[in-house]
Amino acid sequence: MSSFQIAAFRLESFYLWLIYCFPIIEQYGKKRILSSGESCFMNLQDSHNYYSSPDSPCEILWVHFGGKAVFDLLPVIFTNCEKDFCVIENLKIADYIRCCISIYQTEHQNPYLQISSVLYSLLMEILSSLPNSNIDAALRQNEFQDQLDTYVFSHIDQKVTLEDLAKEFHFSKSYFCRKVKATTGYTFSKYLLHKKIEIAKYKLLYTEDKLSDIANSLGFYDQSHFSYCFYRTVGLYPTQYRLDQKSSDYIDSNGS
Repeated sequence: MSSFQIAAFRLESFYLWLIYCFPIIEQYGKKRILSSGESCFMNLQDSHNYYSSPDSPCEILWVHFGGKAVFDLLPVIFTNCEKDFCVIENLKIADYIRCCISIYQTEHQNPYLQISSVLYSLLMEILSSLPNSNIDAALRQNEFQDQLDTYVFSHIDQKVTLEDLAKEFHFSKSYFCRKVKATTGYTFSKYLLHKKIEIAKYKLLYTEDKLSDIANSLGFYDQSHFSYCFYRTVGLYPTQYRLDQKSSDYIDSNGS
């Protein structure tokens, strides 16, 4: 599963889309002026600059992407771009980002799920805009993780065991463990905990569910076990995380 940040969200990931009027971008010692409707895909781990002339005011739309699924797509994207900059002319990309911002600002009931769906479409739009991209190959790279995520999410309130999942995928336990590690970067147990904490974060931010209800819905032994695992993973207890994140969102949305 991919992670993302848009507009007022805190920026924590690695890759960025910029949509400008006539800005100048600089990276790897090269400079490029973007035309209206052009998008630039940049690696934010490397030094970069972007700016515009005072005579050419710009609209800035951005999305930060991260996560294993996105990293699998990067070779497909960058190998089909020009040498120095990954620039694509496609007006739909800006529309997708504006749609995400609209979902966030209108306080939809499940903004995370809706924004995820829009951003998936955005990534597919990016791939379809490239001249020689193989979308099917890129999707096959993520097929196992998509199936794994789907199974885990649909059984998240149950006791998901290594034996059950290996049987579900028709693999031996040892091969399944190696496959999970190679695909997600986690051991099976850490992957499972990571997914539970991921859902817990969403429930803490976008629902008023009690901690005991969240713990039960995610298959933890009890509220104490949930709080312990959450703290070990995130560095904050669930209640503290909920208060801190909501307070930060309030500050962001009010421009302070």
